[in-house]
Amino acid sequence: MATWMDLANDAQRDAATLNGGGRWRAALNRCYYSLFSRIAAVAAKSGYTMPLGWEGPRHEGVYAGGIVSHHLGRHLKPDAQSRLIFISAVLYKLRRDADYSPSTGFTEGDSRLAFGRLLEARSILEGAL
Repeated sequence: MATWMDLANDAQRDAATLNGGGRWRAALNRCYYSLFSRIAAVAAKSGYTMPLGWEGPRHEGVYAGGIVSHHLGRHLKPDAQSRLIFISAVLYKLRRDADYSPSTGFTEGDSRLAFGRLLEARSILEGAL
């Protein structure tokens, strides 16, 4: 059975592969879901209980920062919390636009920037483990 951390690592590998293949929209999607899954893994390890009837957190809890501030806050300095919340919101918006706004164009630069932010968030979350 896969864990949230397994899903995070798989999505990160997929994002790198898609980025390398010029599939910017799909790479943006996988960047967000890698971060979403990593936050779910770290939050669960910190004692966060998933919403009733759900295996994972709600997206709002991730991109709006509630999980980070309320459940990971004791493990992260305030500046790291703020940065992680910012990255979560940016990656969520990019994912949403990539998935639901076909008129929005994306470039290699957009995808690479998102992947860099994913790696930064991963580093921040390693400090919470």
